Amino acid sequence: MWPSGTCPDVTIEGGLSCSATALDDGNCQYLCPGEGSDGDEWVQLTPPLAVTFERHDPDQRWTDILQRAGQTLSSYVDREEIYLDVDVSEWATDIPGSRISHVEFLEPGGGMRRYSLQEASRSAGEDGKPERLRILAPGATCDPLRYTLIGDRRYKESAATVVDGKAEPGDVHQTARLLTFNLTLVQGGGPAIAYGGVDDKVRDPTYFTALATLGANFRPRNPRWSRVAYEARIGGSIGQWGFYGPGSLLDEERRVTTKLPWARLLFEAGVVVDVISPLSLAASFGVGGSWPINNTDVAQTDRFAFVLSPSAEARFAIRRWISLVVQGRAVFRERTQIAIGLNNNTPIVRSFPNVSLLGLYGLQFSF
Repeated sequence: MWPSGTCPDVTIEGGLSCSATALDDGNCQYLCPGEGSDGDEWVQLTPPLAVTFERHDPDQRWTDILQRAGQTLSSYVDREEIYLDVDVSEWATDIPGSRISHVEFLEPGGGMRRYSLQEASRSAGEDGKPERLRILAPGATCDPLRYTLIGDRRYKESAATVVDGKAEPGDVHQTARLLTFNLTLVQGGGPAIAYGGVDDKVRDPTYFTALATLGANFRPRNPRWSRVAYEARIGGSIGQWGFYGPGSLLDEERRVTTKLPWARLLFEAGVVVDVISPLSLAASFGVGGSWPINNTDVAQTDRFAFVLSPSAEARFAIRRWISLVVQGRAVFRERTQIAIGLNNNTPIVRSFPNVSLLGLYGLQFSF
């Protein structure tokens, strides 16, 4: 509980100061009066005597009673006023996406104390890093202290060893959770652009889309790589699709005859880069399929189209567990059926490839 190689100052009843020698076994040996004291070389001391111990940084004082010369005293500061130092100089606290703002220590009595790293003493210079955090540890002994980091990420509880007046948490970055999960809910829409010889009179429709994905997020613990995360997602969307029937052949501007309910299923892999708090950028690539929700609409659409869907998004963290998401997405390999003419009053229908360009916005919940 006390820094090795150092000793508290001692004053004996009557104001007589003593000199201290730190022993190899961790004890302190005192000679009273101490070297350099004023007065006679020999002073008669008659026990019992009150002995006052003093510590600086922080200022603390406690007393004990000396019953006989050569007695070993073992008292210490009141158990409610025990302070320990925590070396935080090796903590990477300012990495976007992996910032550490606080640390919580569980007290032996069951209470919890939270300390801000802004309270830590810092190294010299304008951009001085946190170096030492002093914590109050009521009732602390040589048993490990349980602690949990607080920051952008989620951290597991761990234990700090107590030795020489310090709490040593070890490599705190190893307490970060590697895997978290998120639920993304976005909505929006955009045009479905047909190509491959489409009549100039055909106007590209705009379809509404609501998308939900469930993702697993893997972020390395090593601070050197922790601003980059990797995601795997599964999700789907509900939206609209359409076709151009023969009734629009004579229109100056051909528009979809009917908008149908439409579904997509996607499997995605992506990467997330935390640029600067609270902004992160993500890109992903998905594969899956799309189909009409109502079986009666299969005649006007493909039954099941294999699709490719790249996306890019920006995330703005509001809290650790919720972010605002703005996403741009493209969907390839879907097809639109367009009536291009009549043969004996029978519609001639051709299927054209198209790409859907979607602008989406919404929320992401992390857990």
